[in-house]
Amino acid sequence: MTIRLSRRAQKDLDEIRRFTVARWGRDQWWKNYRGLVRAIEAISANPEGGRARS
Repeated sequence: MTIRLSRRAQKDLDEIRRFTVARWGRDQWWKNYRGLVRAIEAISANPEGGRARS
């Protein structure tokens, strides 16, 4: 699956990456990144799966 992010989202992700690598290292960044990708894929596969907010 290809994930396309807006420019703002990409900028935010880059800032998060820099902070995480500086604070906890590259291995932690990759763990976080893989978790984020899995979450985005899960939402994409089942967009109606969350709780109703009304």
